[in-house]
Formats: sequence, structure tokens, C-alpha cells
Amino acid sequence: MTFEECHNSKKVFEVVKALGEEMVLKLTVFVIASFQNSLKVANGLTSSEIVMIADDFLSTYTHDSINDLIYALRKAKYDGKEFYNKFSHQDIQAILKKYFDEKSVWIEVEERAKPFTQVAPAINQEAQMLLATMQVEPEKKFESITLQMQREKAQAMSKKWGSRVYADEHYFGQPIIETSNGQANQQV
Repeated sequence: MTFEECHNSKKVFEVVKALGEEMVLKLTVFVIASFQNSLKVANGLTSSEIVMIADDFLSTYTHDSINDLIYALRKAKYDGKEFYNKFSHQDIQAILKKYFDEKSVWIEVEERAKPFTQVAPAINQEAQMLLATMQVEPEKKFESITLQMQREKAQAMSKKWGSRVYADEHYFGQPIIETSNGQANQQV
């Protein structure tokens, strides 16, 4: 079993919808009880504690699978987790926390490895259309964007100073300003 198999398995809410909550609870109790029996610990969980843990798992991890629980317990056993002849609710919680931390790292690595086209095809199409329009005449597009930015800056200046600034009319690199009385002056 791998993270990928667990990630692609049916989620708890889907299994509950298909089989019913009681049947899925019994399955989860069986998984936890079987794991505890495989440990051969003297101080294990009682049957009521196992039911409570199974119910907690089903209500907390609704968008994960029963395979996640099985794989987490299997990894804990075979990766050398020491139980010191006892098995408790805290042990299960620690196992699940460690497992889901590892799984989230795996998911992040997998998502980052996907090409942009797989992650967001609609966004990719829009980006390609935008690039296609910009690639026609990149110098003119850049000039028009720069000119637009200059005009916006000039409009902001005109609001501040009460005059109209023409960003595309320059005299020796300085903008020509039309004052409110209609005279054009070079800003110094």
C-alpha cells in the first residue's frame, strides 16, 4: 500500500453513503482491534474505547479513506514505533498525526510536480490567449502599457495640482503641463 493508493481510495463519506454508517463503524472497529491484537500488548484498549476511537476517526477524517487508517497503523508497526506493552488513544492520535503530516508533504510534492496544464487548464488557456495577443507586437504592447502608466500618473498629478498633464507630449524629457488658465508650460 502507498500514499497514492490511499489518496485515490474512496473517501470515508463516500463509503458511509454506500454502506451505511453502522457498517463502516464496524469495519473501522475491526481494523483498530486487529491492529491492537497484532501488537500483543498487555494494556490495550477496551472495546468501548475502540468504538470511540473508530467513531472519532470517521467523524474527523471524512475526506480521507479507511485505507489511510490501515496504512498509518501498518507504517507505525513496521517503522519501529515502540508501544512499551501498552496501547492507548494517545498512541492512535500520534500515529494518525504523523501519518497525515507525511501524507500532506507527499501530496504537496505531487501537486508541485504536475505541469501547469494539469493543475489549472482553464487558467492556462487564458494565459496562453493573453500571451498570444502580447506576442504579436511586444514592443508596441510594452509602449502602450508604459504610456498608459504615464497617463495614469499624469492624471493623479493633475488631480493633485489642478492641471492637466499630457504624458505623451514631452519636451526634453519633461512633461508639458496645461494649467487651468489654458497655457502650456514645461514642468521644471
